[in-house]
Formats: sequence, C-alpha cells, structure tokens
Amino acid sequence: MDKEKKENDTMRVCVLQPDYSTSGVDYKNYDPPRNLTTLLPNAIVDHVFLNKLSTYKQLKSLVKRIIPSM
Repeated sequence: MDKEKKENDTMRVCVLQPDYSTSGVDYKNYDPPRNLTTLLPNAIVDHVFLNKLSTYKQLKSLVKRIIPSM
C-alpha cells in the first residue's frame, strides 16, 4: 500500500517533442531531442515524439494511457 501511495504522489511529466522522421526540413538538425529526466529526478518523465501526420491520434492515445479513467 505504501509503494502504491508513493507512486500516486510522484509528479508525472509528459514532454511533447516534434518527430521529424517524415519531414525534410533542415531545422531538425538544430532541434535535438531533449531529455528532462535529469532535471526532474523525483518525477516520472515520459518523452513523446509527435508526428505531424498523426498528432491527434497520438494525443488521444496518450491521454488514455496516462489517465485511464478518461
């Protein structure tokens, strides 16, 4: 029970980042992926790369995964 309570009290952060895999733009070379895990050591950090072709679908799925009651 204590472990479950501790996990529920932990701050959860979702970092949304662009996915350039289907893009030919040159600024993808100047926009590297960011890893915020080291900046938030006591938080659960989830990094998600959004593809512009499926952003809506990805966000909808993400909400269901992170907030199961919705």
